[in-house]
Amino acid sequence: MPETEETKINDAILTSIFTPEFLIHQNEFGLSVQKLFNQPEAQMADLLPVRWSNFTQPIDYCNLQDIAGKLSLVVRVKNQGDADAPTSTTSVNFGGGVVVAVQTPPIPAGQFVDVNVPIPGTPSTAGILFTITVDAQNNVIESNKDNNVADGECVS
Repeated sequence: MPETEETKINDAILTSIFTPEFLIHQNEFGLSVQKLFNQPEAQMADLLPVRWSNFTQPIDYCNLQDIAGKLSLVVRVKNQGDADAPTSTTSVNFGGGVVVAVQTPPIPAGQFVDVNVPIPGTPSTAGILFTITVDAQNNVIESNKDNNVADGECVS
């Protein structure tokens, strides 16, 4: 037998009917709203830039590679969500208004990809400061957008 409870709100009476599977709120006119319990949460991707070491310094995002004679920053993008992520964009802001954006391929849930971001111009001998933004165009439905940006540094 379902459990019921009546609540008076202003001049209206709201009847709540409880069962193991759902809760029904019903007003005195017979209109009702059903709330289901134990519904699965929507599965979503969660993209983030990944450090190349287990430390927490900005230098941990630095991975420079010479690719076809051009210096590139290799950015590892992980999908720590429980749904696959579609194609997206990863951008790197090298300061001074210089932003390089590259296409990031689809990433299955729990996996990562490495994207090569060409470094524009001639890198400073003092080092390279940069900000990585994954899903830079905000095209991926994610469970957490707060972890999409990371500051990095490569020192020479």
